[in-house]
Amino acid sequence: MPGIFAELYDTPWQEQPRTAWFCSDACEEAYTSSGSFDYDWCDGCNRQICGQNPGNGWHVQFREHEELGYVCLRCYETEILENGQPRSDFEGSRIKGGMFFSHGNEEPKRTGFEEVSGFDDYFVATTQEAKKYNSHALSLIDHGRKVLTAYERMAIGGLEGYVTMMAKAPEQK
Repeated sequence: MPGIFAELYDTPWQEQPRTAWFCSDACEEAYTSSGSFDYDWCDGCNRQICGQNPGNGWHVQFREHEELGYVCLRCYETEILENGQPRSDFEGSRIKGGMFFSHGNEEPKRTGFEEVSGFDDYFVATTQEAKKYNSHALSLIDHGRKVLTAYERMAIGGLEGYVTMMAKAPEQK
């Protein structure tokens, strides 16, 4: 029987793919590019993952990273827990990048990140507040620290909410 099989992941953390059979390349393309349920290729792990999934509240499951490209949240999380966010994420007047972690930000804490005093559960609703946050993050980066943003509670669309800045010293070689 002609057709193709595609290995699809509904979330970046899914260990085993769901194998789907399609009668043709056109059917596979129509299914994986159908609007809200688009499946995108991760430049990091080279898996085809659902871009937004209703099972997690329609949370976008990809991030654009200046060095890695278009990556799934699992690859993005691995990168920022090891190396912090790129400097470019903090240049400007908006909070860019960052991640929702488990309650208490356990994932970054396990990798040596600590909350930055004055920027834990920091409320951002204006350009001025975002610039203050970003300026402090850039100062830490300029002093050799790795920095990331942990989202705490954010409004739909990310226009305002609470974030926590976390930083750690780079590993000594």
